[in-house]
Amino acid sequence: MLWRFYCLVIFSLTAVMPATAQVIAAPVIPCRAITLSDAPEISPDGTFSANGVRYRLTNLSYGEVEATPLPPALFKTPLLLYAASPRGDKDGVCPVDVYQQNGETKTGKPKKGLWLQAELLRRGLAVYTDTPRPHRGRTALLEAEQQGRGGVLNNAGGWQSDVFTVIPAAKGMEHLNTWQIVSGTVQSIKPSGKNGWLLDIGGVTLRVKTKGGETLEDWQGKTVEARGYLYWSKGARLNILTAAHLLQISDVIPSQQNR
Repeated sequence: MLWRFYCLVIFSLTAVMPATAQVIAAPVIPCRAITLSDAPEISPDGTFSANGVRYRLTNLSYGEVEATPLPPALFKTPLLLYAASPRGDKDGVCPVDVYQQNGETKTGKPKKGLWLQAELLRRGLAVYTDTPRPHRGRTALLEAEQQGRGGVLNNAGGWQSDVFTVIPAAKGMEHLNTWQIVSGTVQSIKPSGKNGWLLDIGGVTLRVKTKGGETLEDWQGKTVEARGYLYWSKGARLNILTAAHLLQISDVIPSQQNR
């Protein structure tokens, strides 16, 4: 009789227990180098589709205002797309470096022409953003952004219309929950957790991840520029993925602190 009781209990529990939810993993989108023969249609967020795959120009941000479309003339075909990552991001979009093709080599391979990311930065139509692994062309892209700040190629660019600005750290609290470029002088430095440091730059605290005992104490007193999402954590805070993403102000042109 006892075994019948146990069987009844087990049967009852099984009947009321919810079925285990089926977990469906997001598809992994492989990203490969391709050549586009037809001009893509660019969405306001800077993405475009080709051969059933969505792409975006890697390491660019277009600011909070999306009213300025990317110049279609820049996307003159054929275009050479080189994957910046072997797989797409969480939204299934492949980050790519995009070049206009400039003829062929003697062996018949396509030659890189105009680099679209650098050109958009020079025109003041985008700003550079870092990824966890710094882009191999980071220096060249930042130099192109400097030209955009100065309005070298397009006086109507985002730097001249205040779409893009560098805000002083003292005004960080006024811009919470937005992506910003912030400038300030390092006033204090202290460790944070096992692999991190907190840098107070006078109104915004930068939390910088480091590796293997790396210290940031030599940044004391330096004027820096940092870019990322400002959020609240005992004051205005901005996370820096690696110390390589910090910029000394001597590395960039004078900040346009116009907000």
